[in-house]
Amino acid sequence: MTKALLATVLFAVSGPALASGPPLTPPWPLDPYGGTNVERAAFHDGRVGVLMGRSPWSQLFEAWRLLHHLSVGADAGAALDEPCCDGSNDVALETAKKAWSGARRLVPGAPSQEWFSLDTERDIGNFLMVPNCFTDAFATAAQTLHDRITARGADDASVKAWLATQDAVFANCAKEVDLPPLSADAPDWLKADRVYQEGAVELYRRHFAEAVRRFTTIGKDAGSPWQKLGPYLSARAAVHAVRAAPTDAAAVAEARQSLASLAAPELYGHDQLSVLTAAFDFRADPDRRRGELAELLTAPVLPATAAVAFKDSRLLGRTKDGTPAYLDWITVFGRTPDDPQATWFEHYAVDRPWKTDADALKHARERWTATGDPAWLIAAMASGDPGKDVTDLLAASRSLKPDDPVFLTAAYHRLRLSLDTDPNAARAELDAIIARSDLTVTSRNLFLAQRTMVARDEKEFARLALRRPPCPNGASDGCVGEDYAMEFYDQTRSVPDFGPEAALAIDRMALSERASLAEDDTLPSTLRLDVALTDWTRAVLLDNTAVAVRMAQLLRGLLPQLAPEWTAYSSARNRQDQRIAGWFLLAKMPGAAVDLADPNLAYVRPVGSVSSFEGRWPDWLVAPRGARLQPVEPAAVSGDQVCFGLCGPGKFPFRLPDFIAAQATQAVIERSSFAPGPKVPGVNSVWEELLDYMRDHPRDPRAPEALYWLIHVSHYGTGHNRSGYRAFNLLHERYPSSTWAKQSKYYYD
Repeated sequence: MTKALLATVLFAVSGPALASGPPLTPPWPLDPYGGTNVERAAFHDGRVGVLMGRSPWSQLFEAWRLLHHLSVGADAGAALDEPCCDGSNDVALETAKKAWSGARRLVPGAPSQEWFSLDTERDIGNFLMVPNCFTDAFATAAQTLHDRITARGADDASVKAWLATQDAVFANCAKEVDLPPLSADAPDWLKADRVYQEGAVELYRRHFAEAVRRFTTIGKDAGSPWQKLGPYLSARAAVHAVRAAPTDAAAVAEARQSLASLAAPELYGHDQLSVLTAAFDFRADPDRRRGELAELLTAPVLPATAAVAFKDSRLLGRTKDGTPAYLDWITVFGRTPDDPQATWFEHYAVDRPWKTDADALKHARERWTATGDPAWLIAAMASGDPGKDVTDLLAASRSLKPDDPVFLTAAYHRLRLSLDTDPNAARAELDAIIARSDLTVTSRNLFLAQRTMVARDEKEFARLALRRPPCPNGASDGCVGEDYAMEFYDQTRSVPDFGPEAALAIDRMALSERASLAEDDTLPSTLRLDVALTDWTRAVLLDNTAVAVRMAQLLRGLLPQLAPEWTAYSSARNRQDQRIAGWFLLAKMPGAAVDLADPNLAYVRPVGSVSSFEGRWPDWLVAPRGARLQPVEPAAVSGDQVCFGLCGPGKFPFRLPDFIAAQATQAVIERSSFAPGPKVPGVNSVWEELLDYMRDHPRDPRAPEALYWLIHVSHYGTGHNRSGYRAFNLLHERYPSSTWAKQSKYYYD
């Protein structure tokens, strides 16, 4: 019973749960959280793959230890892998809430209260929420209620009064709620519990000084059944008072005295003295605590509590001389640039001294020169950019052995920095690395991306361009991001799929090369569909009949839902018929696009029935036949298109394979014709042309359906000069009894 009531007021020594900023969207072939359970277990054993600067800092701390041949261990590693919190505690808290909710239902007439409605965090202002009630509070309160029912009966008035008070105690976890009045004739046991519950409420309300006073009074009351708990609970409240106001000299002195009162080994709570002292020192003597944490975290063996210790160490930050060493390294390798894509797990109050890549590179070089530590070598390489003076770093990285834990990260950045300098040498080195059997899926995808950008020809490109996700959707193998249901953690890909850099390269192919890729039967049919459909869309808009017909014949098998339409397009009697057949097809495919990777005109693979195709129609514009177009370079590939910053501050340069670059001029001319439309006189809208044709050919059997789809274009995409409104009027004027008119009750303008 003592432990049961004690647990209703204890709460962990932890910092506030900090608000998150805009989420980072990692590219799907990469998992910044370390991959599956199997991959993370191998990492804990020392098999370090390519380290990514946007991984959680706790995982980078693990990496720092492994790079220095210090063990991590399964227990400490599992806790450190979690990006923010102890997930097991979330499950345990849920279980305890359910136990409490179940115990309450044993009391007749108890107000209904579902476990999920119990709020355990308190808003302390400035957008900060602190966990305020924890697992043991609910689990042991449930056990206490069972004990009370056993001793006095579920229908006993005093048991009901105890429950009403305990409900109010838990309500104070999140907000201030008054306790119900206590009857003057209440039994002594209930009065004693009430004194204890009132102390708990003051603690939950963060009235720490009052909580200290109440628990001190309990400790001095020889007649109280909770006397032996008083000093311990008073010490806890006193420590929390210091955590809330570390500059309050009186609170600091009171906490020191309270902690000293637990020195005797026989006293209740003595086993928690070291934990309370650590929490006290964190606020009252941070320099001392920083040193203690650094010593603990660099010991040969990590304790199971390493995740909490690292969090505290990180919050305390590094000193001006760069200690502790692991934080000094992480501030370079794992620093977060000041950009809108800053990762949500980088919000803790830690110093970020490096404002630019140049500053970080300078510091990393200095540390590498002074120590010869390979960890600083990769930190310097990760801060470098291609074309800069990093020759000495590249040379030093070549001396590393393949079994060195730093080898793969060094190789990745060496190739990142020199890929364009010697493609032949890069191919040989990459082929040797990709042949390794110990690569994680993420590491393999990164090296495949590099190798794809130096592919010799289309066949090699097609083989190298394929990726599989590190955490397939629905996998039960423990990927951390999936376990935490990260809102940006999307692994819903076809298996395999084109890597991001491969999709960018395909989009920059000339149409003839692209068409050959679609006909490569070594590719999965889903990817052939993607390439063929974007090829067909390009060819139709370019008025390249030969390629458009080739792709239409291919698509008849790849997209059989539209087989009659593909046949009609391929067998059209003349150019005009074929042109209208093309526009009719575009009207039925909202996800059609000319690129695979353009976020502004996103391609969406057609799946299911035609009516269930997803995507958004643009206002496709085409130039007059024979128009002279001014070549316009496509938008520059900005940022880190391969790993989107996840691999370190340095950008990964996008490189076109040489066989694609050889057709760059033709590709640029073709791309100058694409949406939102060529900037030449006489440009015409596909939707306008389709509407005009159906208006002028009322007996065309496609007319009612074409008008129906034009209404959809304006509803879910972009029409042209109120084309949806005009299509609606024409449909209901000419074909009012058609099924297409009956399905079109409204227009969307």
